[in-house]
Parts: sequence; C-alpha cells; structure tokens
Amino acid sequence: RHAIFWTDTWDDASRVVLGRVRAIYIPPNSRRTPPCIALMLLRRLNSSLLGVPPACSLFHSSDIRTARTSQQAALTAMKIFSFSVLQTPSSGPTTLLTAANDLSSIPFYQKGSAGELMSFFSKTVAERTPPEQRQSIQENAYTAHIFNRGGGLSTVIITDEEYPVRPAFSLLNKVLDEFEAQVPQAAWATPEGISFPELATYLAKC
Repeated sequence: RHAIFWTDTWDDASRVVLGRVRAIYIPPNSRRTPPCIALMLLRRLNSSLLGVPPACSLFHSSDIRTARTSQQAALTAMKIFSFSVLQTPSSGPTTLLTAANDLSSIPFYQKGSAGELMSFFSKTVAERTPPEQRQSIQENAYTAHIFNRGGGLSTVIITDEEYPVRPAFSLLNKVLDEFEAQVPQAAWATPEGISFPELATYLAKC
C-alpha cells in the first residue's frame, strides 16, 4: 500500500524516511484540500507519482512524528537471538568457531535446549549455503540469515520473523570483515582458544 505525506516546507520532506512513503512539497494551505484534489496536485508536481494508484493514503507532514515513532517502536521490538561464525570447508564437517546468544526473552526452563537449538540450526543452515551465497531460512518463529563468503568461512544470525533482511546481511558482512582481520586462519583449528567479543557487542546493540 502506498502512502504520501504532503508538507508545507522542503525541510519536512527531506526528513521523511519511511520505506514506501513519499514526501512531496505542496504550497501552504493545501492541508485543507480534499484527498482527490491533493493527489491531482501531487501528480502535477512530481511526475514520478503517475504510477501511484488513486486509492493511496494521504497524510500531512504533521503526521510524520507519529509514523516515525511507530516505526522506531517496531524496530526496538525486533530481536536477535544468536550470532555465530563458522568454518564451512568445501569438504568435511562444519565447525562452530565462536558464537554469542541472547536468550533473555526465553523462559528459564527452556534456555538450555534453546541454546542447543541455536547452535544446531546455525550449523545446519551454514552447511546448506553454497560459497559466495546469502540466504534466509525460516524455522517456526526464528529466521536464520546466512552469508557464506567463500574461503571456508560463514556467519549466521538468528532473529525473529520481523527483523529486516538488508540490515541482517549488512551486519553479517561487517562481522566477517572484523573476524578475518582479528582472528588468523591458523586459530580456526582450536575454536576454544578464539576470542572475538565483538559478537556479544553486536548482539547487545542490534
């Protein structure tokens, strides 16, 4: 569904970042214009709106604050449960090199099994992702985002169903860059000796 915010100043329009929402400048007093007339004005002012269906929603820029607050609340509610880096050789078993879990939202009596599930899920999806490929796999209420960069190294993030794909993959790429820079390949043979606290940091921040 399309939504259009019309505004009395260009400054308001420049601050709108709401996905599929368009921000268009309309001269003052247009907020009193009936929606059908406002849409006609919008089409005249911006040819890119020619493909917008007449049934789209119209809002004035005074509604931007409410919409942005709702979006921020939704992002805050999104959850990352697990972050892991794995060795995924072209032949041989997949090895978990380092991981961090946030099981605070899971009932106490389920934490042990949930941690095991995260590790198993991460290893399984990493094994099934070809080199130089990204993919997202959903399992019940969880979604695993995987990036196999090639060279025997993959990273997996397990989130809830609402976590957006693009930020997840951006985060995976960033973590792989930092892991390769800080942990030499010679250390992969002994995962218990690997220290990579950045995973826990990202888990807390993102």
